[in-house]
Amino acid sequence: MNSFNVSPGEVVDMKASPIRNPSNPKPLSCKISSGVCMPLSAIFTASAGNELSEEDLKDFNDIAHFIGLQTLVEVHSAEEAAIVPKDADMVGINNRNLSTFATDISHSARLIDSLPADAVKIAESGIHTPDDILQLKGL
Repeated sequence: MNSFNVSPGEVVDMKASPIRNPSNPKPLSCKISSGVCMPLSAIFTASAGNELSEEDLKDFNDIAHFIGLQTLVEVHSAEEAAIVPKDADMVGINNRNLSTFATDISHSARLIDSLPADAVKIAESGIHTPDDILQLKGL
């Protein structure tokens, strides 16, 4: 992998850097934090408490794959499931309603078919009994 010297917190124009992701030729501005390049648009969005856009998720997914990491994307709704990158390695379906904190494992059944076919699917929250596990295993 190519490398270059930067300081933590430094903003780098990826057009001028030797690091390229061949699967995503779009240049990225990024911030170096603990040696990780993060797209600035995603940093600003996430730090403001907002959800990431489809483009931000794709950028994070591409960067993770470029540096040899696998990705886990968590979803809570059909809208979030619709923007999961097609090459995400794993997708967690949170069965907890974030407004009421109630859990419903049938939420996983409602979302699973909208997720990328090759991704490992993980049901999160609300699993209490062996029957719950068997129900989810059958999806």
